[in-house]
Amino acid sequence: MKMGTVNKVQILGNLGHDVELVTTNSGKSVANLRVATSFKDNTQWHNVVLWEKDAHAANNYLSKGSPVYIDGRLETDKYVDKDGIEKYSTKIICSNLTLIGGGGNGKFGETGGDTLGQVLNEDETPF
Repeated sequence: MKMGTVNKVQILGNLGHDVELVTTNSGKSVANLRVATSFKDNTQWHNVVLWEKDAHAANNYLSKGSPVYIDGRLETDKYVDKDGIEKYSTKIICSNLTLIGGGGNGKFGETGGDTLGQVLNEDETPF
């Protein structure tokens, strides 16, 4: 009997910079986030990828410093750098993004103090 596997990541942290929204050659929108999490004095930086409507929502409502809760899965890419050395890059493919608080840029409302807790679900992952 073959045992199933699990690839699940959950992080709660803050954006390290504004959302980078780009369009792929095939016309799909993708947002790249850098999220910082900390344990004691050790800060870890996570690359997070969102697609299509989630990418647009992140771009509209998040900015540097925004707190976010992310559910997703790990994906590691192998590539060769300009010197011919094999390298690896690990990222989180976001399946659920929870916006916490009023957003780092106050776009959720005039007061910016409401707890939003809005969940965005990834329905159209292109892979």
